Formats: sequence, structure tokens, C-alpha cells
Amino acid sequence: MRWLTALLGVAILAAVAAVVIVLRSGDPGGPAADRSQAASATSSAAAPPSSSPSPTPTSTPFTDPCGTFDTAMRAPYAVTGYWLIPTADHCTWRSQLAAIHGVGGDTVIRIGWGLQARATDEDGRILDSGGEAADPRYERCREDGLSCVAAAERDLRALNPGNRVSWTFVYRTDEAFGPKLFRCPEVEKKIEVDGRVFYRIVAPEDGSDDGDCTNLSARGRGYHVILVAAARQTASPNCSTWGTGSA
Repeated sequence: MRWLTALLGVAILAAVAAVVIVLRSGDPGGPAADRSQAASATSSAAAPPSSSPSPTPTSTPFTDPCGTFDTAMRAPYAVTGYWLIPTADHCTWRSQLAAIHGVGGDTVIRIGWGLQARATDEDGRILDSGGEAADPRYERCREDGLSCVAAAERDLRALNPGNRVSWTFVYRTDEAFGPKLFRCPEVEKKIEVDGRVFYRIVAPEDGSDDGDCTNLSARGRGYHVILVAAARQTASPNCSTWGTGSA
């Protein structure tokens, strides 16, 4: 009977142990749960607070009646300057400039009016290209009651009596120039008459390029007068006008 009692006691102890193990593993307040809660709290503390995303800035693409064009330069060429014939069509300008920029161009040279030699009459008025009558475009240019060519010769002779105007040239443009156009303001100037603008420039007839203006008074010689019929304000900024044509 003793062994039966011992066997019964062992069975009871085993059953009690199994119940204890089951209860401990399912207890939400047990050590395992404590460890899980601690880990969760640590993770929450390490994570930055959530915030709403910043709005993405938007930009409105540049457009005009000719459409938007791409300013990316794909394959630059060695030549960066190009000649263009002036046009009054804004969209033609836009497409031409966009194409030039697309191959790496950075300079536009307009084919404009050329320099023309002109004869003058006894009053210094500039004659037309046929030399028959006063050209109305340049006849408007007057200073102190004199034609601009006669006034230029007066100012040259005031510096040295031996100075004279040996030939006259004309040039027309839709550009306006600044004061840096003039090297010798004693005889070179901007002339405004009745809303029209002219530029008077002089150059030695022998083609020499004086470093300063002292020769104007140091010795008498012949000078060419260049009279430019220009605009009050540049119509096409960032474009230079050179080339050949009729003045």
C-alpha cells in the first residue's frame, strides 16, 4: 500500500506543476508581457513624432503666344555666333533663337544696313544715293541752323584751321547707342531733332587710329564724317546690327 500512496502523490504533484506552468504562460501581467511592453515603449520613444508632409512647391512654366521652348543645351557646337536676317514676326525670332540656343549658340548677329558713301551739296546737305537731290532722311539733321555735316566741319576747324571734311558716310539702324560710342566728344555727339536721333562720328581719312584726340588740334588733316540715323530706343535688345545693305 505504501508504494500505491507514493505513486498517487507523485501524480498529484505532476498535475499541480502542469497547471502552474499553463497559468504562468497565459498571464498578461507576467514577466514575458512585461518584457514585451518595455520593448514597445522603447520603440515608441525612439520613433520621431509623425508630421504632415510639406507641400511641394509648384512653378508655372513660361509661355507666350509662340509657345514654350526648351532651354536645355544638348550638343554645343564650336561656333556660338550666328547671322540672322531681321524679321518683324515675334514667333519667327523665337523659333530661330531657340534653335540656336539648342546647339550651344550664345550670340546673334543681325544682317542690317551697310555704310554708304554719299556726296553733299554746297550747304553740306547729304544727297541721295544717285547724287541728285538732298536725302530727306538725313536732311532733317541740323545744328545751329547748319546741316550736321557743315556743323561737323565747323567744329573740326575750330580745333585746327587745317582740318576739313573730305568725305561723308551715312548709316541707318533701329538701334540706340550709349556715350561710349564717342571717342572724341569735342566733335562727336548725339543730335536730337524733332524726335529723331542722329549720331555724328569722325575718323581720319588716312585710316589711322589715334590713341587719343590730341591730333584733332595738333595738326590739320582730312576727316570722314559718319552720320548715323538711329532710333530713340533700341527695338531689338541684345542684338548687334552689322552687314551690308542700303542706307
